[in-house]
Amino acid sequence: MQMKVGGQPADPLGEGWRQFSAAGSAHEFCRGWLKVQATLIEGARAGMLILRAETGKFAPAAIWPEGASDPAALAASAEQALGSGQPLVQRFAADEGAPARVQIAYPIRIAEALEGAVVIELIPASEPALRRATHQLYWGAGWLEVLFRRRQAEADGARAEVLQQAMDLAVATLEEPDLAGAAMALINALDAATGARGAAVGLYRGRRLRLQAMSHTAWFNRKSALLDTMLNAMEEVLDQHGPVAWPETAPTAGRISIAHEALSQRLGGSHILGVPLLAAGRPVGAILLEFDPEAPPAPLALALAEAAGAVCGTVLEDRRRADRWFAGRVPRALARFWDDLRDPRQVTGKLALAAVVGVLAALVLVRAPLRVTADAVIEGSVMRAVVSPVEGFVEAAPVRAGEVVRAGDLLAQLDQRDLILEELRLQSEAAQAASAYRDALVRHDRVEASVQQSRQAEAEAQLRLNAAQRARTEIRAPIDGLVVSGDLSREIGSPVEKGQPLFEVAPLESYRVILKVDESHILMVAPGQTGVMSLAAIAGQEMPITIEKVTPVSTPEEGRNYFRVEAQLAPGDAPLRPGMQGVGKVVIRDAPLVWTWVWPAVQWARIKLWSLAP
Repeated sequence: MQMKVGGQPADPLGEGWRQFSAAGSAHEFCRGWLKVQATLIEGARAGMLILRAETGKFAPAAIWPEGASDPAALAASAEQALGSGQPLVQRFAADEGAPARVQIAYPIRIAEALEGAVVIELIPASEPALRRATHQLYWGAGWLEVLFRRRQAEADGARAEVLQQAMDLAVATLEEPDLAGAAMALINALDAATGARGAAVGLYRGRRLRLQAMSHTAWFNRKSALLDTMLNAMEEVLDQHGPVAWPETAPTAGRISIAHEALSQRLGGSHILGVPLLAAGRPVGAILLEFDPEAPPAPLALALAEAAGAVCGTVLEDRRRADRWFAGRVPRALARFWDDLRDPRQVTGKLALAAVVGVLAALVLVRAPLRVTADAVIEGSVMRAVVSPVEGFVEAAPVRAGEVVRAGDLLAQLDQRDLILEELRLQSEAAQAASAYRDALVRHDRVEASVQQSRQAEAEAQLRLNAAQRARTEIRAPIDGLVVSGDLSREIGSPVEKGQPLFEVAPLESYRVILKVDESHILMVAPGQTGVMSLAAIAGQEMPITIEKVTPVSTPEEGRNYFRVEAQLAPGDAPLRPGMQGVGKVVIRDAPLVWTWVWPAVQWARIKLWSLAP
């Protein structure tokens, strides 16, 4: 029987078809379909459609009539049909005021996969009517395939779009030859594709995660607090082996996001999304995306970011390995050089190779003197010390160290006043003894005369000694030469002891060279070897030297051990002075040119390797 609405009979089937055919969403489609099925089945009182959700669980997709009071009564039959996978008819007798009813539960299969079930409750009917209702549900289930095909097409389209964008990101990354350019190209392209306002990528260097690049930034401070927070967020992603978001989204629900929350607060409440970078299924880094607080990431942003991490992680890892010196840069440079050599149009590489071969041949074939280098100092061949002959006080010092003197020149004068007074006393004693001697002769007193004569002789001897001591107060140069040490000009009036060294004088015409040879080279130096010396005061002038003596005594200096080697200078007219310093080189033998350069390093390496050997 048809109902009248506004004077016209109502058409439930037409209304259901219109709702079904005009459905704009999956929910409206399911509602319209269930309404059509319930209208076509005679005696239908209620219905419910259960379908598999995106999470994989079954959930009600539509209920008829809308707002049914007890959908749980239908859910039990649906669960039985889903469990058995077969159509089910259940009869319920009337009880406690509830009328008798029949429930038909029919499982829905799409491509042999169980995707849901539909339950229709109707008034008791005959077996033919129940079979017609079951057949209607069988044929009506085919219409649901449209919904599933539409869902599958939408999912496939979204997946294809994500894969296409991920491949575009991979192409943009592959176009960059080095790691820095590839990382920057990835995050800039990912910014544009996901609508993010900032991105960063971090890669493992050994066991440590380091920030590799930030979008729209050529340089960043690696010691900043923001950088530490970003690295913590990346570590949070890698520790959980999956995407992390703050605020949480449905795919990332339940994941720890403490570091992401801290980064969001530091960036003013931005939405943060982190995904791992994978290479051969192994995490090699992480990507962070920042979204505006008012524009959270779109549903496809996470899928695209994950796809980019899976596709571009291998590219970045390859670039990282190729960026290493011995595993990447050097082999690439050698490969480019080899290609240039084989290219007949490239002449530069061939000329460079010829130059390198020529230099190597010269280093091996050309022989040069192998020389030991040591610090050198000039000393006089004879060093005369001038000491104080007597005790006294300095009266004058006309000569100081550094002055050239002649033999007999006065170097210093000691005070003679005590000696002059002693001389006057002795002269008086000698005069008295002479007068007494004459008086004794007049008196013919031979004993007294002998005594006075002895006193006079003693006084005269003391006078001669006094004269000799006065002569010694004049300290004179023993030889012609240079005063090397001694300066009494600032010690006038100070006392000196007998035998105290006052000056050192070295001859100007006779010198020797002292070389300080390192202990690692001392066994190579022997008397008779020749060499050259250059002094700092006469730079550029080489003077021949000949080794005369190698002393067995070493001297520690500046953390090294040196041996004293004496050498003789060849005659020359160079203006030398004792104490001049320079560098001496002793010729050991002739050797290939390359060996003369590397043998000190070889000697050092030998002793180091031996010391490290067990």
